Amino acid sequence: MSAMPASNDDEPGLILSLPPPKPYSLRITDLTIGAPPPAEDRIPLILGSVPIPSFLRSKKEEENGPATIVRAVSGTCGAGEMLAIIGGSGSGKTTLLNAIAGRLQGLPILDGQISFQPAAQHGQTVAKDGAPKVSKIIGFVRQNDYLLPHLTVRETLTFSAALRLPKTVDNKTVRQIVDQTIDELGLKECADTVVGGIFRKGISGGERRRLSIGCVLVTMPSVLILDEATTGLDATTSFLLLQTLSDLAKRHQRTIILSLHAPRSDAFALFDQLMVLSKGNVMYSGRSSDSLGWFEEHGCELKKETNPLDFLVDVTSVDNRSADREDESRARVATLVQAWKDREQEKQVPPPFSPIAHTISRGSQAGDLNPDASGDISRPGLFKQTAILLRRSHLNVYRNYGQLAGFLVQSIGIGVFMGLTYYDLQGNPADIQSLKGAAFQFFPGYFYLTQVYWIYKFCSDFIIFDREREDHLYSTFPYIIADFIAYLVPTIVPPTVYTVIFYAMSNMRRDDFAANLFIVVANCICMQWSTQGLALLASSIFRGFPQASMAANALSMFFTLSAGFSLTHVPVWLRWIRYISTTFYSFRVVATTQFKGRKFSCEGVTGVALTQCDGDNVLRSLGFSDAPLIVYFAAEIGIIAALYLLSGVILQFYKPGGVKHAPGGGPESRGKESALTGDMDIVRAKIDVEFRNIGFKWIRSGLPLGLRKAENKTILSEITTFFPAGEVSAILGPSGAGKSTLLQLLAHRKLNAGPGAHFEMTGDLLFNGMPATEDVRNSIAFVEQEDDYHLSALTVRETLRYAAILRLPPKMSKKRKIARAEEVLLMMGLKDCADIYVGGELLKGISGGEKRRLSLAVQMISDPSILVVDEPTSGLDSFIANNVMQCLKEIARSGRTVIVSIHQPRSDIFHSLDNMLILAKGGHAVFSGKREQAMHIMESQGYPLPSLWFNPADHLLDLVTVDQRPGKAVDSRARVDGLIEFWNTYREKVDRVEGHQKSEATTLQIIHESRFTPIYIAFPVVWERMLRNLWRQKDAFWGRLTQPPFAALMLLMFYERLKFGPTGGQDRIGVNLQSTGAMPFIGLICGIAVFPQDRQLFMHEYRSSAAYSCTTLILAYTLMELPSQIFAALLYAIFMNVAVGMQTSARIYFEYAVTIVALGSMGESIAIIFSAFFDGVGIAVSLVSTTLSMVVQFSGILSLSVPYWLSIIAWGTPLKAAQRLQFINENRGLEFHCSQADITAGICTAQSGEQLLELYSFHDRNTAKLVGITVGVAIAWRILAWAALRARMWRE
Repeated sequence: MSAMPASNDDEPGLILSLPPPKPYSLRITDLTIGAPPPAEDRIPLILGSVPIPSFLRSKKEEENGPATIVRAVSGTCGAGEMLAIIGGSGSGKTTLLNAIAGRLQGLPILDGQISFQPAAQHGQTVAKDGAPKVSKIIGFVRQNDYLLPHLTVRETLTFSAALRLPKTVDNKTVRQIVDQTIDELGLKECADTVVGGIFRKGISGGERRRLSIGCVLVTMPSVLILDEATTGLDATTSFLLLQTLSDLAKRHQRTIILSLHAPRSDAFALFDQLMVLSKGNVMYSGRSSDSLGWFEEHGCELKKETNPLDFLVDVTSVDNRSADREDESRARVATLVQAWKDREQEKQVPPPFSPIAHTISRGSQAGDLNPDASGDISRPGLFKQTAILLRRSHLNVYRNYGQLAGFLVQSIGIGVFMGLTYYDLQGNPADIQSLKGAAFQFFPGYFYLTQVYWIYKFCSDFIIFDREREDHLYSTFPYIIADFIAYLVPTIVPPTVYTVIFYAMSNMRRDDFAANLFIVVANCICMQWSTQGLALLASSIFRGFPQASMAANALSMFFTLSAGFSLTHVPVWLRWIRYISTTFYSFRVVATTQFKGRKFSCEGVTGVALTQCDGDNVLRSLGFSDAPLIVYFAAEIGIIAALYLLSGVILQFYKPGGVKHAPGGGPESRGKESALTGDMDIVRAKIDVEFRNIGFKWIRSGLPLGLRKAENKTILSEITTFFPAGEVSAILGPSGAGKSTLLQLLAHRKLNAGPGAHFEMTGDLLFNGMPATEDVRNSIAFVEQEDDYHLSALTVRETLRYAAILRLPPKMSKKRKIARAEEVLLMMGLKDCADIYVGGELLKGISGGEKRRLSLAVQMISDPSILVVDEPTSGLDSFIANNVMQCLKEIARSGRTVIVSIHQPRSDIFHSLDNMLILAKGGHAVFSGKREQAMHIMESQGYPLPSLWFNPADHLLDLVTVDQRPGKAVDSRARVDGLIEFWNTYREKVDRVEGHQKSEATTLQIIHESRFTPIYIAFPVVWERMLRNLWRQKDAFWGRLTQPPFAALMLLMFYERLKFGPTGGQDRIGVNLQSTGAMPFIGLICGIAVFPQDRQLFMHEYRSSAAYSCTTLILAYTLMELPSQIFAALLYAIFMNVAVGMQTSARIYFEYAVTIVALGSMGESIAIIFSAFFDGVGIAVSLVSTTLSMVVQFSGILSLSVPYWLSIIAWGTPLKAAQRLQFINENRGLEFHCSQADITAGICTAQSGEQLLELYSFHDRNTAKLVGITVGVAIAWRILAWAALRARMWRE
């Protein structure tokens, strides 16, 4: 008998025994959903883009009508039923599910409607007001997993249950429900493991998928919708999950709707209703039991030993691998579509639901439901939501050790550098000027970079927030309050540390030391919170990091200029800004504590400079009033509260988040298919792969004082197997069995063990009987399980063509390379999506299955000797999965070694395999050898195939999977242990017979072939690819082009035309600081918005046959960004050098523009350096901002008291030379109009530009030399960026 356990109806779990939710039925009537407009139908703006009005659209589109994704879909699903929506990749399954859930993200419903009705309810009226939204009755499991990385599996489910279940459910019951969910989903062994992320190893991909399902399963939705519920799960876990869903539907009259790619054969009987889609058209919709008869009537008969669900997908899919197959399959599909349309027209239309409780139709994607108070079980209130979210946030924050350490290191680092910049200030005029700068820069110097980090944090956090808000898990303000409180310690301690270090090192005012220090610390904490509030506000409006950063930068610039340091007299019409600026108040707090009532020694000082030795004169020169400090603190607290309140309101009512749909590729992206054939005239060696007693452990050392216990975990245990050339070998096993790890070892990929941990490997990995050489490593192509490295704004065809040019030998012509790309595109069935954007995390492009095939196609282009594929069929429908495996079979027949891992192989895929390695959890081998021997081995142990109709692969996976459900774990574990023990004994016999033969295998000479693409081939390809990807990301492209001029316009609004009065000197100091200090940060933002994606693709290609040099990447990136930088700098110079009233000439103008280009380039170079070493963008942003902030401080304008050694180091950045160049050009020969009264009162800080130049000791005024230094240092930074990237890749 099969090892598949049956569900026990006599012992319902807690989830099944809870009071049922109110049942609802679903009806879909003639639903047609439109496609997103093409890219050319949007107008780019500075902060985004908007659609072109309909009256401006082309006549062609008006005549043809709008494009559609799904067409005239009708179907029903009653309460207590489970509806399965199946179809090939790109058939519209996800779009239809989103429509049912009311989450179309802007896609228009062109016709038809979706209706919900309370089941078995009659005689009720529908209220128009006060009804809950459709999402109140729907639980939605998305295709992607959105989980907090630092919570354990149990904690994630517990918090989800606490937020989703009725508030009447007590904590004990919640815990029991969570435990049962863990058991039912097979998560018991990883229940106390963190989810994990970039910097922390966590649960596997399949376990993440089950956890996402569990987060919804613990709730009580009337309608449960699951998009690709079983993707990433092994066959046994998938079936158990579907069984659980079926039980939920029948016991509590829930309506369950799900889409599936590759269900196993015994799942067919679990579905009550079935809908089959093909490219948006309905092929069948009705009772699943009637489906096979319908298709048989139209010439499609189910063959013996065939999974009926696989059969339905096969007959409704278009096979575009060849022209003949495409014509035949298109004709079949068209016939079936028309037959179903004719049937629908002939059928008598059923009467509508009465009453209709909720309708989604054209012009309405969300509506009201019948408010039945008796059936509505409310979720936790605001206070309980806050408490739950606070506990969740607290765990997620304080387990993020890297972030906490980063906060502290950042505060210490910037505190020390700021202290060095203003080190040991005394009582001379230069130090007094420096103290003014220190009082002003005390907070902007630290909190600008804090703002950048918090914007990134909120933009990242809001991805999960938006998904959870769609589920109505909580209100906005509980989330904001919980997040604020959870971060209290990290937002109080680091600013305090920074303040103490800076205050002490700079020798700030020592009389009333404790009181003054306490005031400054309190002010610093207020500035921290206001910075968070501003970042939250910007992120609430713009979810994209570039747009949110640009908006926050604009507000920060307004606030900084209104403070009264960079510009003494703010224009009247802008003075109101100071009253909403915490920078304005914080500057007054610090300056007042440092200057009020203070007399400086100023020995030997005479003239105008002497007036600045009176602290009260300094305050008067800055235009300060005598308001008490408490007023400033009250204003700061009020602004903080207003920022958070406004952000909460925006988050509550304005919802820009969610995935946007990628338009189809524009005309320039549609390439004609090559008429040439893709002949691969490349000689490849045949390479056998052998594992001998491979063991692999994860080991983490302990810490003193019991802070952390030593741990070790066996991932692979004594694996011995043989994968011959010319055959397809598969690794099967449940999630967590070590399949992906084994493939990564084979592909020589570096694994990240996490901090304080390492891996230990034993045994031998042999190729043709020998250890791996460099040539062997270059002969391996590895298709990873993740597909997120593709450039989102390229089409499928473009991605493959660029890959072909980079991966195929240089001697091969470009035309033949493109022909090879077209050949592989057809081979992988990607023709229909060839001109659609790939898409990414926030841009919906091709489907997940199509992206999986694209990743496989990219690696197949070069026809490698060894092709290693991790889960090639994951996320694919059964038809495409079979086609992919047939392609791999053809590749193997040509002498290649093909090794794959598979979760859910259909029966015909199983029979196409030549060799198998079956692993159980813990990395133990259960079988290794020829595929046909596997069933004989299992039969000899008393586990025959249940029936001729049963999929052998499902049977094998059932046998080696431990069923974690209550009452099943002990028996199933004993079965698995017995199989492992038997194989270990049996393997000794196999080794004695076959081992000698394998060791004598002939060693073939592998032809040496350089892994690197020459720069003359790679450079134009990489540059064109980068530019095209950037151009199509309109927000990032226009942000890069417009941010500098936009910043200049804002500065122009404040400075208007520079004046020559008593404050003219201070104003010119300020304009110099503002015009130069902002540019490196703008370069940072532009670099962070673009480079990480290019770096990710580069690193993926570097490990494969598409490798090209770091020089190629840096040159291509530089050439891509330089034109936009030059254009933006020329505009910037027009506003700042000409319009603002600086001294100018042709020479001065172009020198000014060159400094702006150099400063922006340095910002991008620093972004490249840190992005090269840190995969996480968040930590890179924080470190880059810290570095730039330090550079700005000791450049020599803000402080005249920089230590000599630090002033020498400052020449290592273009900022020092650029500031000096601009300052000299502006102040040489300049005169200010100061009366004697202005001089006496201390308002006039300098009577001429020459006095300012003397104050700053700018004696060498050779501007040509400064231009050369600026450009040279900027180039040096780009070379340093190359070196950093080269060092990173050397580690790979």
